[in-house]
Amino acid sequence: MKNTILTLLLLLTFSTYSQKNYFGFSFAGSNPIAGLSYERTLFKNTIGLSAGIGFLSASTGFKIYPVNFNNSSIYIGGYHYLVLNPEMMGWKNYIPIGLSKDFERTRITIDVGPKIEWWDRKPYTSLNFGIGFYILN
Repeated sequence: MKNTILTLLLLLTFSTYSQKNYFGFSFAGSNPIAGLSYERTLFKNTIGLSAGIGFLSASTGFKIYPVNFNNSSIYIGGYHYLVLNPEMMGWKNYIPIGLSKDFERTRITIDVGPKIEWWDRKPYTSLNFGIGFYILN
């Protein structure tokens, strides 16, 4: 876990191949309930690293954009987040497959995928859906 965080911080500060910074609001996807997110794209917009803070939660994750067309991208990613809400407390993982549409100064994302949780030493999987609205910085 410590090595993962250090690697993400190193990549976030590595600006030679950085392309864009996005700040925005997400609902359900990268944040389990709702929250603010930051994403930085790297390597000509093929990889995105993100971090977020939400309603009693925090998250970190990545997206890979293998297909780009007409200012739109299909992506697959992974998020790991901690929820501090007593009703749903714990570590959770989300593996989204989604579509992002870039406009002149904004980006809208829609994704869906499994959310994996651990309860009583057993994995529990449910379907998750997320949307996001980001502003290019």
